[in-house]
Amino acid sequence: MGPSEPGMVMCCFSGDWIPQESAVTIVAFIPNTKESQTLYAKPGELAKRVTPDVPLHPGL
Repeated sequence: MGPSEPGMVMCCFSGDWIPQESAVTIVAFIPNTKESQTLYAKPGELAKRVTPDVPLHPGL
């Protein structure tokens, strides 16, 4: 699977292509601007990198 297939996104941690519906969506807001960047991650890859000092949405 890869970028030519609809509904596929790249995990920002592993670089693997994954179905968007199974990815965790991460929105990073750029300070002092109205801009943001949307990233996608495999749930397991994100879980490996979460530390207590990273603020997360309570619903995650």
